[in-house]
Amino acid sequence: MKITIINGSNRENAQSFRIAKWVKTRLDLNHKDIEVDFVDLREVDMSFVPDEYWAGESKKAKAMAAEYKKIDESDAVIVVTPEWGGLASPVLKHFILMSGYAFAHKPVLVVGVSATPVGGIRPVEDIKHTFKNARGVFMPEPIVINSVNSFALNDKVETEHDEHMFPRVDYSLRLLEQYAKGLKIVRESGVIDHEKFEFGM
Repeated sequence: MKITIINGSNRENAQSFRIAKWVKTRLDLNHKDIEVDFVDLREVDMSFVPDEYWAGESKKAKAMAAEYKKIDESDAVIVVTPEWGGLASPVLKHFILMSGYAFAHKPVLVVGVSATPVGGIRPVEDIKHTFKNARGVFMPEPIVINSVNSFALNDKVETEHDEHMFPRVDYSLRLLEQYAKGLKIVRESGVIDHEKFEFGM
């Protein structure tokens, strides 16, 4: 099984990247039979118009296609997004909207990240709508990490914040693995028809 983690922020010192790398350590620790790949949107040039990507000839378009190939070859995806003005990051939404069917009928675990003590849930809800045509299957156990600057992210539980988040994240990752197994059956069923039903409703 393969799971790809997406750092959904293009800021250089992004807390989302720190969280994404930590989630990878939890997968590596507790799911040793899972291959983990990584998409870092700090390193992806999204400064193009859709026609340039669809033509597929430029260096930027080919680099983007390589990132989508990681998603296409995955059984599940973890999306880590910061909260920007109450929404998910624009670059992440652009990445999803241009993805074709790479995410289609695969479980997507969204991790909302916020520096405030009450934030993080709104970008999770925002991402739900972005998947209308991409057809990712939104996991009903998203992760919300608020007050992210106080989250130590060491290998062991040290703070009250850690005591809450470690088991919650591990639980969501266990569920994600099971959803990945279940939805693989759906993708292989022969029922999916993107040719006739090209867009979501």
